[in-house]
Amino acid sequence: MLQAISKDGKRVTLAMLPRSTLLQLRNSSTPFYCPVCKQKVIMKIGNKVIPHFAHQRKEECPSSEAGEGLYHEEGKLLLYQWLRRQGLNVQLEMYIPDIKQRPDLLLHFPDRKIAIEFQCSKIPKDEINARTEGYLQMGIVPFWILGLTRMRQLSPYVWKIDAFTRQLIHQYTPASPLTITYFCPLKKQFLQIHYLTFSQMNRAIGKMERIPLEYGRFRDLFSVPLFPKESFLQVWYKEKLRFRTKRRENLYGNELIWRQWLYSQGVYLEQLPSIVHLPVRSQFLLKVSPWNWQSRLYFKVLEKCQVGNSFSLRQCERILRPYFYSADTFPLISKKDNPIEQYLRYWEKLHIVEKRSPEIYVKLKEIPLYTTLEEAIQGDRMLIKKLIRLQLT
Repeated sequence: MLQAISKDGKRVTLAMLPRSTLLQLRNSSTPFYCPVCKQKVIMKIGNKVIPHFAHQRKEECPSSEAGEGLYHEEGKLLLYQWLRRQGLNVQLEMYIPDIKQRPDLLLHFPDRKIAIEFQCSKIPKDEINARTEGYLQMGIVPFWILGLTRMRQLSPYVWKIDAFTRQLIHQYTPASPLTITYFCPLKKQFLQIHYLTFSQMNRAIGKMERIPLEYGRFRDLFSVPLFPKESFLQVWYKEKLRFRTKRRENLYGNELIWRQWLYSQGVYLEQLPSIVHLPVRSQFLLKVSPWNWQSRLYFKVLEKCQVGNSFSLRQCERILRPYFYSADTFPLISKKDNPIEQYLRYWEKLHIVEKRSPEIYVKLKEIPLYTTLEEAIQGDRMLIKKLIRLQLT
């Protein structure tokens, strides 16, 4: 821990004291106590780590947590100092007894409190949700920041997003794009990925922005750069081309089940129409990749429906119900749109169907399968160009 309480009740942060004072405190055997359990703690002021306090027996403290190392401690301290320089009311490692949680930083504003968690190590999904729900129960806004060591960039606009990282994606307001925030204490900068849209289960498109600690303000973390729809769709086309042409070996899980189901329809991946594997902002709500559930709607709904006949949104939802996460899986995302409705909007704008009511769609035309890979790639290219003209994402 970075802070402890002196015998006269004052909070002391060792890392903010000069070396001479630290040595003086150690030599005088001045006692310090944990702010939570009130047990005596010891000073750690070696040359290789940030000066800090430590329990002699961690299991005695209800707030004791596995440490995340020097990287985490440096980052937490830098963020604390950065917020203080802006004149913000911020507390370091403030324990909240009602929920038995101690955020790295607690920000106080006139109309709200924000708990900042700087997370550098992987922790169980249930722990993330429990800590997030704890803050929400207290009316505190949770704000998770990942250590930059957890970022996995695959190309300028594509990132690997594992199940752990997916849980820490934020949407600050219903109108905001999906965003994840990283911080690097070594480079002293934030990196944010905005407009996150999953092209498969562990792969997402987004627009990155760097915010140097020296020039950035706290409010800058909630501003959003432009990501033109044309640029986004051009990146998606590359992802779609990868989907068409990448060799798939050692398939397992949902991907193997889907491939076997596709073969049972007498269809190869190369034959799928271009309306399969389109970007849907709320893709994160599904346990399978876009091509999986979108192809199921194509074969089980669109292909079986005769031109002029209708189908319902509820019918589509029944087919895909097993593939959805529960509604409370992503508490950091403020608006959870229906991905099926978002996908059917493509069908509507491409004049494949006509929406007659909030629930009912009428089929207007057939969408055939492709016969060759070259034909499919050309069709994908033409569809992306059409979506760009229509400004659809």
